[in-house]
Amino acid sequence: MAGTQTPAVSVIIPTYQRRELVRRAVASALAQTYRDFELIVVDDGSTDGTGEALAPLGDRIRYEWQPNRGVAAARNLALRLATGSILAFLDSDDQWLPYHLAVVTDLLRRHPEAVAASTCPGKDVRGRQGLTDARIEDYRHEPNATRGTIGFVSCMAVRAEALACVGGFDERLKVGEDTDLRLKLATVGPYCLLRRRTVRRQYTSGGLKDRGLESGAYLAAARIHAANLTEAAARLPRPARAQVEREAHGLLYASRVRQALEHHDTALVGADLEQACRHLPLSDEPRQAERHLGLDVARGHRPEKQLRELRTLLELWPEKDSPTEHYLRARSAVMALRCRMPREAVRLLGRWRARGTLRFAMRAIPLIYHRVREALQDRRDHAREVAALR
Repeated sequence: MAGTQTPAVSVIIPTYQRRELVRRAVASALAQTYRDFELIVVDDGSTDGTGEALAPLGDRIRYEWQPNRGVAAARNLALRLATGSILAFLDSDDQWLPYHLAVVTDLLRRHPEAVAASTCPGKDVRGRQGLTDARIEDYRHEPNATRGTIGFVSCMAVRAEALACVGGFDERLKVGEDTDLRLKLATVGPYCLLRRRTVRRQYTSGGLKDRGLESGAYLAAARIHAANLTEAAARLPRPARAQVEREAHGLLYASRVRQALEHHDTALVGADLEQACRHLPLSDEPRQAERHLGLDVARGHRPEKQLRELRTLLELWPEKDSPTEHYLRARSAVMALRCRMPREAVRLLGRWRARGTLRFAMRAIPLIYHRVREALQDRRDHAREVAALR
């Protein structure tokens, strides 16, 4: 860990009412094999004794408490305190494996043109790629910045100068502030992406995602995302700018679909789904549909709720026989089996039409294969991570 000299990396952990979880996150940061860093923990108004729990660490961390203003404000306070030229973020309910900082700093050293590095592109927290397998994606020339390729914030390291260009985190956002940052950064420079498991993520019930879906904060966030991305797109060449602006509007419609699903408003789902598909390539790319419509978030919900939402989308999907329509049907059938509804599974599959199956095979079967492999590998990785974090 850094001593009296300016550290190369500033590690930033925001937290709120997570006394035990943040202790675990801090421990994983302090256990990094890469040592040239400072660790800043910003407590966003906790009243559960978080400060007392971290006090024994002394000057190994810098702990700052602020009145509750949200995670974006907490991260921005840490940014003002940070002295490193690289900023690495860790959510307080996640953990880093011991080599995470070594990997992301090496990626940025090898690729000086990259503004950020991530080990979970596509939000897949797995893989064993070597450093030489990293790829560079520049959305300034390939206008698909809204597709979330860089992954979760806990997997990211960002150059401080690039983050300063976009003004840090938008404090108006109660949720999705990390997504907003990723979208804006994509207009500044390329990302360096490596599929390697360096983080252990945890879904915390009752967290920001759950509260955001219940309160409608995600829809409000989507409006801000669209406005911020449209403004940031001014940095791009004209053809890319028009495409990113179009995708920004698609994000808003997709978020409205997600909100309508939460409130069981099928009429609104249908209207906004048609617009979302018009602005984003959702029908041809099942994985993008899954991400933008919140089906990856919905995996934490009860199977019955997931089945209801999948069937609603399947019934209202505007382009029949598209790869995503077939994917929704297949996934609905699987979910019906999980709900112990074999007749419903048979009914869903019985309505499968041969038309479009080849396109589905090319687009969606790799995604299904990925999900199966993901489930099988989780058990092995869990045991390995537990051992590494001890």
